[in-house]
Amino acid sequence: MRTHKLLYSVLFILLPLACKVNKKVIKASSNEDAFFAKIEPNLWQAIGPFGAPNPITANGQWSAAGSGRFESILLNSENENEIFLGHASSGLFKTTDGGKTWQQKLNFEFATGIFDMIRFRKNEKHIIACCATDLGAERQYGYGLIESFDNGETWQRNSLQYNPSEYNYTQQRAIAIVDKKGEQKLISITNHDIYVSNDGAKTWLKVFTTVENLKSIKVNPEDDENIIVTGNVLLVTYDGGLNWLDETARLCTAYGSAPGPYARYEVQFSKKDKQKLWIAVSHNSSYLLTVDTHLKDIKLQSKSQYTANLYHMCLSSELIGTSEILYIGTTRLFKSVNDGASFTQISRPDAGVSNQAHDDVNSLTLKLNGVIYMTTDGGADISLDKGNTWRSITNQSSNLNAALVFGFDKNKVNEMMAGTQDKGIFVFNKRKWLGCDLYGDGGRVVAMGDSNAFACGYAKMCYVTKDHGESFDYNHAGDEINFFDFRMYYSENFKNLFIANHHLYKQNEGKNFEILTSTLTTERPIGAFWVNKENNDEIWLSKLDATWGAPLLKKLYYTNDGGATWIDKTEALPILKWRAITDIDVNDAGDIAITLNGFDNAQSEELNKVYVSKDGGNTFENMSTGLGNYPVYTIEPVGNTWVCGNANGIFVKTRNENWQKLGEGFPTTIVSEIKYFEDQRMLYVSTFGRGLWRIWLN
Repeated sequence: MRTHKLLYSVLFILLPLACKVNKKVIKASSNEDAFFAKIEPNLWQAIGPFGAPNPITANGQWSAAGSGRFESILLNSENENEIFLGHASSGLFKTTDGGKTWQQKLNFEFATGIFDMIRFRKNEKHIIACCATDLGAERQYGYGLIESFDNGETWQRNSLQYNPSEYNYTQQRAIAIVDKKGEQKLISITNHDIYVSNDGAKTWLKVFTTVENLKSIKVNPEDDENIIVTGNVLLVTYDGGLNWLDETARLCTAYGSAPGPYARYEVQFSKKDKQKLWIAVSHNSSYLLTVDTHLKDIKLQSKSQYTANLYHMCLSSELIGTSEILYIGTTRLFKSVNDGASFTQISRPDAGVSNQAHDDVNSLTLKLNGVIYMTTDGGADISLDKGNTWRSITNQSSNLNAALVFGFDKNKVNEMMAGTQDKGIFVFNKRKWLGCDLYGDGGRVVAMGDSNAFACGYAKMCYVTKDHGESFDYNHAGDEINFFDFRMYYSENFKNLFIANHHLYKQNEGKNFEILTSTLTTERPIGAFWVNKENNDEIWLSKLDATWGAPLLKKLYYTNDGGATWIDKTEALPILKWRAITDIDVNDAGDIAITLNGFDNAQSEELNKVYVSKDGGNTFENMSTGLGNYPVYTIEPVGNTWVCGNANGIFVKTRNENWQKLGEGFPTTIVSEIKYFEDQRMLYVSTFGRGLWRIWLN
């Protein structure tokens, strides 16, 4: 039995609410935290976590502290307190006070992440950013390039742009200015294409396409005709982008492997030797190669001196005196002062250490005199002394609400927990959010009845706390390893805990788990399920992507005898040929609502996002009007209405109306889970990029 000791208690008291909207403001009870002193009707309220929760871990232990996944950073050379940060899924954040406060600066139709940014020197108010969305397990759509002419206050779409469509998730990955003097020639890459502009980003020409995965660009500072694009390949041009050579196979011979999808390359033109190129490799192991700028005489400089990581990798160098210092960011940041012969780890996730920084480095920006900025899956950090010590510019911000939350819940005594990407489990404790000592990816959370127990997804498995979170006991069902946000449900009436792996399991009051889906195949995990709170033998569940096209089978199932027999209901919803179900719920009237992943073709006049059955699942009606062309991730019944969440916020639908935005003040972000607490008429929402929110419903 694995146990994690936590040194905290949780107090989270909510308020009773009136039934209809009026001008009254509900005031807090005497023992409610002052932060929630009043609740305005019909107005969304951010409830955190803000900055990074203080970790429970003791000094020297791994700490889950972090404020959200940031992919890129852009500095202002004239004002060190002005910083832009590109978030993985919730756009662009700007600070003008060095990180004390942040403002979200994008307000497009749907949420997007920002993977790279450039600022023009001739007009420093002119900024271009690359849009893509990082959902943890996958990278998806974006707007292409977006552009600001007023220093990031407002943004518009550039001519190099995309719209999400069926099976086409184009991601703009990187951009660079090629001619530093004229700033008319630029290069930008998507996940598979290379584009060149010769008129300052007004128009673009596609110059190269590949099936390989592209991620970054480096321009030779001594020769702007020499450009290198890397990802799981290395592509080079010597004529400014007209012709490209794939040099991956020659690189692989230097370390004894073969090209393939499970490799990652990053390059850096040497600051000391203008004819030298550094190449960092993650490919089974880690390697550092040196080569001249025409990629001849490739040499293996060192092996296994830094941690290999296919998903997080960046390389940079600086010249201090006559020494060139190399920095490689993967899972952590590594530094070499001897031309890459050896590397020292200079960032750690340990609480209380001077070089504490969150894991998974996404970008590095080096300034003069050993100043380093680094973005990670936990925020952004600065070092003023060549990486010896670090200070976060996001973790203690007074208003930054950028956590990627998979799911949450509160129990009957108003304790609350939330599972986050890469920052474990958060809890709310007397005006503060605290981070547990569960280091890594948290998941969904369910409260377990009238007790203080919670079941929590953590590191793809399930744990239970029964003592206000002072310890977490391993309580996983079966031997399958889940995805991070696997679903759980607790039935208060019958004291049953349900957990969805590849099978659906039921546990009654701490006894052994019972398999409910033994007659179903295990080729795909369960994506969503619903259990009747009045009759736990009635269950709906969906399998993720079991079939594409014909035959129409194995995606939607129903049982009314606790899993003894399952009825395949997939044929009742033909759109499932080309869609995966993201959520299932049933209201008090027995209407069954199903939400769908995926996009519709641009030529299609019909949206396929939410379907509802009013005859027990025999037929389904498309009820998507009013939603945009992007996935709906979650749905919740609220009386006679439905509330759903997508990549553009929260929407509400009554029986005879189209979907409409719910309330005011909710950010454009990806909604991961919705829960309605009827006794208080309060709707709570978790987001994958902007933390937790709540609203007092009309």
